[in-house]
Amino acid sequence: QNITVSQPPAIYSGIPAVNSAVNPLFTGALTPGSSLLEKGLSIASYVWLAGVGVLLVYSLISYGKLRFQVQSAMRYEKNIYVCDQVESPFILGLIRPKIYLPSGMEQEAIAYVLAHENAHLKRLDHWWKPLGFALLTVYWFNPLLWLAYVLLCRDIEMACDEKVISRMDSAGKRGYSEALIACSVHRRMVMASPVAFGELSVKSRIKGVLHYKKPAFWLILAGTGGCAVLAMCFLTNPLPCNHAYHDQITMAATCDQKGMLTRTC
Repeated sequence: QNITVSQPPAIYSGIPAVNSAVNPLFTGALTPGSSLLEKGLSIASYVWLAGVGVLLVYSLISYGKLRFQVQSAMRYEKNIYVCDQVESPFILGLIRPKIYLPSGMEQEAIAYVLAHENAHLKRLDHWWKPLGFALLTVYWFNPLLWLAYVLLCRDIEMACDEKVISRMDSAGKRGYSEALIACSVHRRMVMASPVAFGELSVKSRIKGVLHYKKPAFWLILAGTGGCAVLAMCFLTNPLPCNHAYHDQITMAATCDQKGMLTRTC
């Protein structure tokens, strides 16, 4: 803001005639409100707002479409519903989240799916994923945010997979993998919700399930310590240095007097 509304530059050459000839050119070409930089930032702000609007409208339409699809859902038990219009199990809702299952699922698969979705609810993933999408909506122009959101959605699913299979034997892991395959659907576009069971990275998740080994305690400790160090490095600012002096000439030296120098911290 200070750059775009700053006064036009002026030169002080020590020759009044040069100053009066050159400075009006700066004033005419760089009048505040007409600079190219300010116009460019103004256009960029409208482009940013348009991008935010597109993602908000997309998320609202997607949410409304899902709500319309599950209108005919029938209660299975507690907060679990069955619906003919559903392709893959998912959680929908923030305050009172509900689990929706496709009709005709086998009982064994339902047990695996519910264990996974309940893990989502315990981890509050139905809040974390919309929060990540909200950040993506604000910073949509940053490609790293798109990558971060995709990885967030993948890690959410893998974390729940690991939580569910951590106490399973080989037969249980195979059954869980078969449930993933049975409930897998083609990947849709990025959505704020819901948290779906078989939508993201099914192939890599199955590999992770079948080759899962509980990480050693020292590895968990090292990872936690590394995250803490990175957080301290990237989430904090260095203290300002109180001994950084910058010299500035306030009066140039002449033949009959000494020059003067000031120092600012």
